[in-house]
Amino acid sequence: YIFPSLLEGSSKSIYEAMNRSLPIICTYESGSIVTNNIDGFIVDKKNSNKLKEKMIYFKKNTSKIETMGHNAKINVKKYSWKRYSENVLNTYSRIN
Repeated sequence: YIFPSLLEGSSKSIYEAMNRSLPIICTYESGSIVTNNIDGFIVDKKNSNKLKEKMIYFKKNTSKIETMGHNAKINVKKYSWKRYSENVLNTYSRIN
């Protein structure tokens, strides 16, 4: 899954792609939870050469698609809506 954003809070589509066991190629500005070289690649914005390089990497190393995709699925499980809501409630309870 490729998401070369110039500015993003935290793209839900990246979470969805990771949950489908897809490795990610994104930019730092995508606000993603990707761990570089573990469950995908993070490239500099507006660097089409690096983007192309990572796409070709997956074409030449198809086994890495499965390996990094598996890692992505494991990583994204830490970011469930349940966990998010619990963190929000905990934060609010500390304020009061």
